[in-house]
Amino acid sequence: MLNDHNLDAYAEDFGTRIQFEAGLMQWMAGIAINRVRILLSDLVAAEPYREKIEQQRFDFLRTRAAFDFCMDQAYKRWKWTVAKLK
Repeated sequence: MLNDHNLDAYAEDFGTRIQFEAGLMQWMAGIAINRVRILLSDLVAAEPYREKIEQQRFDFLRTRAAFDFCMDQAYKRWKWTVAKLK
C-alpha cells in the first residue's frame, strides 16, 4: 500500500474516518489479489520454501528471508521499495 502512487489521495479520502469504506476495501483487495498473491506464488515456488510447503511448515512466512525475497521480486516487477509510515 505504501508503494502505491495514489497513496496520498487514498489517505485524504479514507484517512479521516474510523470505519472501513467500500473504496478502501476494494483498493486493499486489489493489492492483495493482483500483487501480493503473485509474490506469494513466487515465494512458495522457490527453494527451499517449496519443500517447507510440502511439509506443511508455514513458519518461514514470518522470516526476514521470506520478506526480503518478496521485496526483491516486488522491486523487479513494480519497482516497490521498503517504505515506512510517515
